[in-house]
Amino acid sequence: MTFVYTIVLLHVGQLALTSDSSFHFSRVEEIYRNLSEHHLFTFIASYTFNHTGVGNFLFYPDVFLYPWALLRFWFNPINAFIIWYGMFIFATLAIGYYSMLDFSKSKTRSFIFAIIYTIAPYHLYLGIYNYVLGEFVAYTFLPLVFLGAYHVFWKDTQKWPLLAIGISLLLYSHLLSVYLASLILVCLLLGKLIVQRNFKLERILALGKSVILAILLSSFILVPFVTDFMNQKIAAPKGGFFFLMTAQQLIDPSISNTIAINRSVGIVILLTAFLGWYFVKENPRERTIYFIGLILLCSSTTLIPWSSFKHNTIILNIIGKIQFPYRLNSYSSLFLSATASLGISQLMEHTNWKYPKKFVWVAFVLLSFIGYYGSIQPAFDRIIAVNHNFLTKDKGNLISLPINALINKSNYNNIFSYLVLYGETDYYHKYPAKNAMAYNQSIYN
Repeated sequence: MTFVYTIVLLHVGQLALTSDSSFHFSRVEEIYRNLSEHHLFTFIASYTFNHTGVGNFLFYPDVFLYPWALLRFWFNPINAFIIWYGMFIFATLAIGYYSMLDFSKSKTRSFIFAIIYTIAPYHLYLGIYNYVLGEFVAYTFLPLVFLGAYHVFWKDTQKWPLLAIGISLLLYSHLLSVYLASLILVCLLLGKLIVQRNFKLERILALGKSVILAILLSSFILVPFVTDFMNQKIAAPKGGFFFLMTAQQLIDPSISNTIAINRSVGIVILLTAFLGWYFVKENPRERTIYFIGLILLCSSTTLIPWSSFKHNTIILNIIGKIQFPYRLNSYSSLFLSATASLGISQLMEHTNWKYPKKFVWVAFVLLSFIGYYGSIQPAFDRIIAVNHNFLTKDKGNLISLPINALINKSNYNNIFSYLVLYGETDYYHKYPAKNAMAYNQSIYN
């Protein structure tokens, strides 16, 4: 299935870059250059980011970029990225299947969940349309995090290492995803304490052991973050609530199942939000999962008055770190995919089909292929719209990479002659805003 999901992308052999693309492609290029010169670790940018020595490798996790950099030794740059993308599509399928199988003990439901969760439009938007690759990698490990939390909070405390491993994998992917997942876990824990009014000693010990193991496993990224970032006057992306959307702005693109916009969660997730109650009404555990997904989906829109929190220092300092409420789409996709898999598996197992069940499975898989390529069609349309205007090399003007710049294996290196579109100055030393532009320019020069 992963092969089918990626083969057309390999055949096209072109990418239209936008948003975070040049940031991550530059980071991979730096790692690749260092590996070529037999240096295993990369901490500062000496080749990319205009040779400025910016330390984003210290503070923005890069472990999962190493497979991509290694692929560069055997494949052209475009194919290396697409194969890397395929690796994480496969990993998401595998982890999704494993997590749901552990949770539900149903192979049918696990297979359905893995597919729905993996090809959810918001996931594909992160990976192949807007290149928000830190969050894209983190999405892979979310099922493991919440499976671990389920065992620690409610089920088998002997499986506490799952939570530690899941959180550690998140830390090596995207720090903000750890923060957001932790906020949700805290809310779940508070909800358990309010409803059940107990938290047994064995669960407290399991949670404590998970925290300690997660810190130990993640020390490679946590230590430099604590020693070199905190209280060191390093600039970081601004907090707040941006790119707010109404419920209608979520519904419309979701109906079309497109990945062309960050507001889309897809038709399956949207239908589950409206109809999922029917499948969970008799099961308290499944009902809880459904309502968590529904709350998170609503919270990604202006049904929560995010703009009114901009002047509340406490809320801004706690929740404002997420920057974009639509980031909750990763988590609503997880929980509502679980509900969708329950509903579809029940229909498959309890309906007297006219055809053998194998044919039903084949039809489901074929529908997933159709849905997947229907979703990512905007990625191809954008390449066509650029009309073969391939990215040329900048002549030293120090301008940002053009939006929707078209690249192939021949002009790939032209990316690095431009300023990174978003993130060039992230992790510079803090400087007064009124002088920041001149300060940054002096560093480029």
